[in-house]
Amino acid sequence: MPTLIFKPSYCLSLRRRLTPMSQRSAIVAGSQYIADTTAYVAISCAYRTWMIEEDQTLSVLRGMGVNPRHVHTVREVTDSMDEIAKLRQIVESLGIDEIILVAEEWHAKRAAMILRAEFFEIQIKVVAFRTPKFERTLEPHPNPILRFVKSARTGTWPTWVLWNLLFQKLTPWMIKRHELKERKELLQIL
Repeated sequence: MPTLIFKPSYCLSLRRRLTPMSQRSAIVAGSQYIADTTAYVAISCAYRTWMIEEDQTLSVLRGMGVNPRHVHTVREVTDSMDEIAKLRQIVESLGIDEIILVAEEWHAKRAAMILRAEFFEIQIKVVAFRTPKFERTLEPHPNPILRFVKSARTGTWPTWVLWNLLFQKLTPWMIKRHELKERKELLQIL
């Protein structure tokens, strides 16, 4: 019964280091691993800066005693739907039948909705944490408006909460849109 501990990307700060939210998520994921050292860990790292985020996250995990051979990286994610689609490759290659989602408390509900829609056949558990501090993130999105908005959303508690409440409402629509896109791509292949 392989378990995967999944840590979504909470990006780098504008100074190209883990944000307090990113660091806390790595610590909580590492704690989950220590409780079950047979588990695997998937860390998600965003955009073209994924290698920096990966290196710093792995440093936190190694410092906690996480076996690096049990860690897999979801690379260059651009949004939640992209992140989960890329995670599927890891889940399938490892034969995972349980995912433990490690997510910030305001993000956890939305992230769990997306995971449950994508992995309906797998048990999903949620471990929510509270971030110690909010900090703007480095978001090298190609669209300058989205770059600013996505960076600003993490800068304060109110913007983070409002972002996540809004996207909790939009997530069912986003999931349906994603499923339709996948069906269309499949039909084009056939």
